Amino acid sequence: MVSKNMSTVRTGIWRVLLAPSGRKGKWLTLLFWVILLGLTAGAAARLESVQSTDPANSRPSDTQSALVAQALEDFPGGDAVPAVIAYERVGGLTEADLAKIATDAVNGANIVGAPPQAAQPVPSADGEAAIIVLPFVPVDGDDLTGKVDELREAVGEAPAGDATGLRIAVTGAAGVIADLSQVFSGVNTNLLLATSIVVALLLLITYRSPILWAIPLFAVVIGDYLSRAGMTYLVEIFGATVDGQIAGITLVLVFGVGTDYALLLISRYREELRTMSDRHEAMARAMRGAGEAILASAATVGAGLLCLLAATVGTTRGLGPAGFIGVICALLAAMTLLPAFMVIFGRWVFWPFVPREGSAPPVGKSVWGRVGRVVARRPRTVWVGGILVLVALSGGLVKLDLGLSLSDNFRGEAASVDGQKIIAAHFPEGEANRTIVLVRPGTEATATDALDGITNVAAVEPGPQNDTWSQLLVTIDADPQGDIAYQAVRDMRTSLAELPETEALVGGDSADNLDFDVAQTETRNRVVPLVLGSVLLLLCLFLRSLVTPLLLLGTTVLSFAAAMGLTAIVSSEVLGFERFDVSLPLLAFVFLVALGVDYNIFLAVRAREEAAKCGTRIGMLRALAVTGGVITSAGIVLAATFTVLGVLPFVALAQIGLAVALGVLLDTLLVRTLVVPGLVVDIGKRTWWPNRLAKDSIPEPAPGSKELVDALPR
Repeated sequence: MVSKNMSTVRTGIWRVLLAPSGRKGKWLTLLFWVILLGLTAGAAARLESVQSTDPANSRPSDTQSALVAQALEDFPGGDAVPAVIAYERVGGLTEADLAKIATDAVNGANIVGAPPQAAQPVPSADGEAAIIVLPFVPVDGDDLTGKVDELREAVGEAPAGDATGLRIAVTGAAGVIADLSQVFSGVNTNLLLATSIVVALLLLITYRSPILWAIPLFAVVIGDYLSRAGMTYLVEIFGATVDGQIAGITLVLVFGVGTDYALLLISRYREELRTMSDRHEAMARAMRGAGEAILASAATVGAGLLCLLAATVGTTRGLGPAGFIGVICALLAAMTLLPAFMVIFGRWVFWPFVPREGSAPPVGKSVWGRVGRVVARRPRTVWVGGILVLVALSGGLVKLDLGLSLSDNFRGEAASVDGQKIIAAHFPEGEANRTIVLVRPGTEATATDALDGITNVAAVEPGPQNDTWSQLLVTIDADPQGDIAYQAVRDMRTSLAELPETEALVGGDSADNLDFDVAQTETRNRVVPLVLGSVLLLLCLFLRSLVTPLLLLGTTVLSFAAAMGLTAIVSSEVLGFERFDVSLPLLAFVFLVALGVDYNIFLAVRAREEAAKCGTRIGMLRALAVTGGVITSAGIVLAATFTVLGVLPFVALAQIGLAVALGVLLDTLLVRTLVVPGLVVDIGKRTWWPNRLAKDSIPEPAPGSKELVDALPR
């Protein structure tokens, strides 16, 4: 009775899943999407307005720097964001320059709402530069960027020098945030346009049809539109962090996986059209055949992304649910909207290469059939050689130097970076970005003595005080975003912690950046095992095997190491990026393990299907021959979409895009094409243990035998 009920449930589920391929279901599917898009249109349009523009939202909340930021809110103006105007004239500031600077101080204070006495110009010792520090308490991100723009216009910002040769640049935390906002302004529109063009071109090349490319592209665009609404709801309902970087990565992810799913489904649909006349039945069979691999792929990618919820860093944690929503939207569009459109339009959309019933070509005549014969002849040589290549590329990891500063993240010109360079050339580098130490009232002298003895501490000055805390303002003579400043912060914390009866907290931008880097390392150590465990578990469930999942996951992890090594080499030797964003290894790992396993899933599911008919070794070769073209196309599309992240003038995103693109290509062209097939052909049916295929009685030709090589028709 239970078995009968389960069978009824499964039948009902499949009836719903296959509805888009039906004669009535295709129209109901379109109606469903029209209603869904109408209900979510407002939310999709609000995405950019709810995105976070404050870098503080990405920081962990339990660090010393975060506790300092919270405590400062109890001080008058403690939540101010400094806007720093930097001036420089080689040879010395003139009287006219000094008069202008004094006027700018008054006007600048009026613009940001600061008291005039808080905006006194500070000249450099060499007389060639001056700075004005304006404490600014913005209402929100838009208020900050608007006021910084107004300030820049009022002072006549000219980072390269005005008509008289005076350099003027607005920097400080306010200037940096404004420049970041500019970088991500319109990011969704720019990325959508660039990604759409790239995907359209690749689909045109893949299908060689003037019509077919538009259908999967339209489905993917709709999936992305729905994901925008989903991210808006994440922010408005659950308070998640979604910024321009998260939105950009999610858009690229939706286009990449959505196009992959479309390619896989359409490829199987084309196969089925060559075996029958009814396009509705052909699509139903295609959805059954490709659906398992597509669902397995979405599950592994989604599970890997959800592991990011364990992160302590806000933006990293926010990418998890945002990316998961993106994958679900891409899956929904690929498995409902796409098949409905395909059966509505019929076979003619494949023109000029329309698949006719009975026109299926022999799989062995394809280029992938020839690759399969190479694997069949020397499987062990093939997989060992492939692994040696991956190990060699992994050697590039020695060039992976983490610690990309925020100023180095900008590609091209950024006024805030120019301002920092002016300050660094004429002042102690931490002059305009001082470290804030909070101590209990009555312990200021003891703490000051300890801080004065720390290497690279240029000055310690008393600051404001309330009933709970006293501020000590510390100037570090080093780049506030560099290793020397970070070490000084560590030394401060160590020295202050050793003082008897003294409670102290060290905060400010240098401490905040250090805490962020430490949190990213802790997050990486926490998330990586979760990703490996969840992906391995899902592979075991989908493939109903233990050996195959271990092979697939092991080769994918090795491919990740090779991709990171290759990324380090290309970035440093070709692109000139000497350092790498601290979040790169974790994000690249999540994407490459989850997405890299995808292509192995596509291959393994088809290999298992073929193995039940003709044995494991021949089944793997047939699967390689049949799926080689579509999986390679999918990999190239996914790599190209992530490469599009390079259109943004932000180094961290370009590095993520490059790493994922190179990793996907390695997985597609080497691991899935040679290493995995070579391993399976070498091991044989034991690959499926403990699945019943491991005990199958179908005769297996020996590796390298003529019988195996000739299994694919020439």
